[in-house]
Amino acid sequence: MSASEGMKWEDVERAVREYEPRVGQVIGESREYVIDQKMNDIFGTIIENPDQMHNDPEWATGSPLGGTVVYGFLQLALTTVFWKDLGMPLVTSDEAYALNYGVDRVRFPASLRVGIPARATFRLLDITRRGDDQILWRCEVTLTQQGNEKPSMVAEIIIDLVRYASPSSPTV
Repeated sequence: MSASEGMKWEDVERAVREYEPRVGQVIGESREYVIDQKMNDIFGTIIENPDQMHNDPEWATGSPLGGTVVYGFLQLALTTVFWKDLGMPLVTSDEAYALNYGVDRVRFPASLRVGIPARATFRLLDITRRGDDQILWRCEVTLTQQGNEKPSMVAEIIIDLVRYASPSSPTV
């Protein structure tokens, strides 16, 4: 998809009209997603934190963890993948773009095991307009895994959708 075929502001406005009445409610779930050992190992290398509980399946199998666990910040980084699974606008085009505006709160109450499917649930907390060309979406993302009673991550994320004033001069 070329940039000009991407997100249109009218799509953003349509999504706002559809979801504003659902503030406080669960607005969707992602597909099941498996974080495999290779992905976890690459992330550990990128952040320069190789650790047995994350990167050594043989060691981790004999540990109280029972297997390797996914880095917490990798779980957080994947929230954009899960957001797109809902069909929410998260692309850049000639007309609008989406930014990671920030995270208000993140907790990792339980370990997420490598290789076991997980799913993210999104609860819409707020939609805030900042003028005519900027809309902030605040959501609580809860990541759960088969066989685990507690969620592995609960995070409040903020996505910033911005319309260009013109194709050559973004507003932010």
